Amino acid sequence: MSVWEWMMVVRVRAAGVAICGLLVGGFGALVAPAISLGRTASRTAKVAGSRPVANPFVKVAELTGAGESGAGQFGLSVALSADGDTALVGAAGDDNDAGAVWVFTRSGRMWRQQGPKLTVLDQSGGAGFGSSVAVSADGNVALIGGPSDQVFGSAWVFTRSGSTWSESAKFTASGAGVVGDFGSSVSLSSDGDTALVGAQEGNLAAGGAVFVHSSPGWGQQATLTAPSAGSGASIDGFGTTLSGDGNTALVGGNVNNLSGGAWVFTRSGSTWSQQGGTLTPSNESGPAQFGLSGMALSADGNTAVIGGAEDNGGTGAAWTFTRSGSTWSQGPKLTATPNVGSFGVSIALSGAGDTALIGAPTTLRGNTPAVGAAWVFSRSGRKWVQQGSRLTGGTAEGLGFGASTALSSTGTIGLIGATSQEVASTGIGAAWIFAKAPITRITRARINPAARSAVFSFKAVGSHTGFQCALIKTAAHRRRPRPSFSRCRSPRAYRHLRPGHYTFLARAVDRSSFTGNPASRSFAIG
Repeated sequence: MSVWEWMMVVRVRAAGVAICGLLVGGFGALVAPAISLGRTASRTAKVAGSRPVANPFVKVAELTGAGESGAGQFGLSVALSADGDTALVGAAGDDNDAGAVWVFTRSGRMWRQQGPKLTVLDQSGGAGFGSSVAVSADGNVALIGGPSDQVFGSAWVFTRSGSTWSESAKFTASGAGVVGDFGSSVSLSSDGDTALVGAQEGNLAAGGAVFVHSSPGWGQQATLTAPSAGSGASIDGFGTTLSGDGNTALVGGNVNNLSGGAWVFTRSGSTWSQQGGTLTPSNESGPAQFGLSGMALSADGNTAVIGGAEDNGGTGAAWTFTRSGSTWSQGPKLTATPNVGSFGVSIALSGAGDTALIGAPTTLRGNTPAVGAAWVFSRSGRKWVQQGSRLTGGTAEGLGFGASTALSSTGTIGLIGATSQEVASTGIGAAWIFAKAPITRITRARINPAARSAVFSFKAVGSHTGFQCALIKTAAHRRRPRPSFSRCRSPRAYRHLRPGHYTFLARAVDRSSFTGNPASRSFAIG
């Protein structure tokens, strides 16, 4: 399902909720501080045959766009640099559908808007600039789609020098007939030198197309189309993604009346060729629109996650695939509960292909607004396991949360867009930053009441730079005092303790000062 189709689904399903046309939205002021919030939700999703584990992701910041004009649906598209320090957020409806993109940067735990919003002067009409966004690994090259520019659509390249962004190139569809919605999906290689631009419509024999441009010069290197129009297959440009090395492209399209399919193309030198046949899921439930929804590739192009947001009557699903040599094999099917609907509309994958962030921006049925949610899955070998409960937006839960997702290369920073901050569908969206905090475990506790001493050993799972510890003395019938954490090492010893009841807490700290929920152990000195 494309972003455009998803917008129409929201309009139909969110009975009683006014969502206008393009789902365009605006914003208020930027909320720069990062706020540590702990556990994020109470419900769980699952993969068949697996048991959810504790969710290490915590919400740390909410991003909004300063200088927005009108209800631009900020959060419709998002992208993150490899280190997770640069974020792009698109609002295709800003300024009467002209569109805009905001750039945010992180310093420690603080997120701030970098410069004014990005716009383009060389557009015609409501271009929908910001409908799709991509960014290079270093965060210095951005590719932004405007699928309604000059009727047929365009895509722009922006580059950053210091903290200043400037337009450096503009792409339009050429050499393959008249194409519509060019720029509806975009992807960049890690070095920012290879660009993939999808077009949903056109008079091509095979429907839409995907265009490859390469730097320097940004000339059009190839046009990727479906292998055979006679088979009823067509690349619709709904989903396009590029591996980090820029040598593998994954594109989605229509097969067998919206059941959907995906094709892999590989590059040798400057020549692109299809690799293998059409990828289709073996266990879809009804026309899933597989390949017409979200999709993502690992950095080496050997792992793919492809969404089918209409699977099982609109519940949605995502399928995993792995490549060995030139052969692709289907892995587990990922699903989520409760049935928020359209699971798989947006998908992000870590560089190693072992962490997936999947959005589900609509409810399934009834008059409940399309609140949305997102889920994290991790892979060990061929097994994928859901990481805890669903992730959600603000306290009022933004409408369409999960419409867009992005992950840092390590899979430790996530960015999730919601096309409206409030259920009332004001058209004023937001994007939320989540961080994967390290998980701390107490591995050994040696309590010696006679010597009035306690020694604790602990360790952390996940990237961390150190630990913080606290010891609380509790009293009966009194609220436990707030802990005062200080830096510590394992093992942590306490001597000459007075009689009473205590609780020891330890938590790991990462390079950005993010902390997870502390591990704790209660004991008594008698």
